[in-house]
Amino acid sequence: MRMHRVFTVLIMGLTSLSAYGQANQYFYKPGAYKDDLRNAINACKSLNTGNRAQLKCMNQQGFIVVDAAKVRADYAECEQKSSKDNVLDKKSFYTCVSAKGWELQTEADKEIERLSAEYKALCESIEFKEITQHAPCASKQINLVNLSDESSLSALQKPLFIKLADSWNAYIKNVIKAMRKGGNYEQKLANYRADLQFRSEKDQLELLSGKITWGQFNQNRKELSNDEDMGIAKFKSEFNEKGQ
Repeated sequence: MRMHRVFTVLIMGLTSLSAYGQANQYFYKPGAYKDDLRNAINACKSLNTGNRAQLKCMNQQGFIVVDAAKVRADYAECEQKSSKDNVLDKKSFYTCVSAKGWELQTEADKEIERLSAEYKALCESIEFKEITQHAPCASKQINLVNLSDESSLSALQKPLFIKLADSWNAYIKNVIKAMRKGGNYEQKLANYRADLQFRSEKDQLELLSGKITWGQFNQNRKELSNDEDMGIAKFKSEFNEKGQ
């Protein structure tokens, strides 16, 4: 994850209290989904009561008031400690902010993190080396050699590829299931990821049938990954701008 995306991605349970005359403070709820915050604010504002009563309502929704300067300082420190070559180690970042008292991960986040670690360990095992030397586990690891690979999936490679592909497909389906436990924002991401998975499975079938080479398979994976990044960025922007 790139550093400039950190605050967009991770500050889910926080928003300025400027509407309440306290712009130097945030609302915070441990492990809040984006919709948790927005729904609570809308519900409390609909009471048409004074600021004090609305703040009490937010407390009843599980949100507390925290100092904005401390939040920003803690996040910036953890971002710096958890980044290398302008790339953020998300797990390290979460650990750092958690140690400072900020619980940013939702239950879905934690489930997806667990699923990702399990699949990564499986894919990187020696059992699948014959496959991953042609198609690395992560799309970001795909290099020019992989993209220019004109060989096709061999008969001997097919059983291994099918086994790994089945594991990947099950992993993605479980990730989508975890996403659907969230609010409107997470539901949209889940639907979008399901659409991308259809493309992924189509590419798997074409590699298995010999219609495409390893190189084309890897090119398709990179394009799908780029589309995923752009789609997620679009959803985040729309969510923040429209207040969905």
